Amino acid sequence: RARERLEDGAGFLLIDGASGTGKSSLARAGLLPELQDLEPDLRLAVTMPNTAEPLAALARALFEPSAVPELVDGDFTTPEALSTYFIKGGLSAPFESALRRAGTDEAPARLLLLVDQLEALFSDAVSEVSRNAYAELIEALAALPNVQIVATLRANMREAALALPALGRLIDGHWGLSLTPPRPDALAEIVRGPAKAAALAFERNSEGLGLDEVLLHDSQSDPAALPLLQFTLDQLYA
Repeated sequence: RARERLEDGAGFLLIDGASGTGKSSLARAGLLPELQDLEPDLRLAVTMPNTAEPLAALARALFEPSAVPELVDGDFTTPEALSTYFIKGGLSAPFESALRRAGTDEAPARLLLLVDQLEALFSDAVSEVSRNAYAELIEALAALPNVQIVATLRANMREAALALPALGRLIDGHWGLSLTPPRPDALAEIVRGPAKAAALAFERNSEGLGLDEVLLHDSQSDPAALPLLQFTLDQLYA
């Protein structure tokens, strides 16, 4: 459904859900690779506002070789210079020019920007000025004809996002996708699938229970444990 909404021309798509429901995995491991398979020339940029200077992180992401490295030929030739421009209230003009240079009239360059874990924008480390400037820039980028933005957001931060005027307009004006906790059969596949693919078996404890059974029991009895399950599986299969 996320791919279909982007294929319909949406400039902005919000994927929200409780912690541990797979928002980032859907975007990073599912949506982005699938879209690039369909459109091999699609430019990709990935950023997370999990820093006191989220605009600097966004500027660095836009300069990446997979994104719009043609920015170096414009008025702001480094991520630091572009970040300073953004911080002072500058919007999408330098980026729009670089995107035009990157393509042709017959084959315009297109960019998909993933803003992962948007809730980090509301941490105490980010100033109100930076928060508002970031939101206004995202809104300006989403309005460009050759740019699409996917953002992931923890569901309990949705009200905070709506309270920012620019983000509120984006969320209210576009389709979104809300993820719910996985069903028991899907959760079992998440836990056991990688082990099965690698021909591995789960260790059993003194009561004869396999590690997979323990993980499934604990996560199904308490949905709030999903982030811990995600961390455990990352460590287990790393």
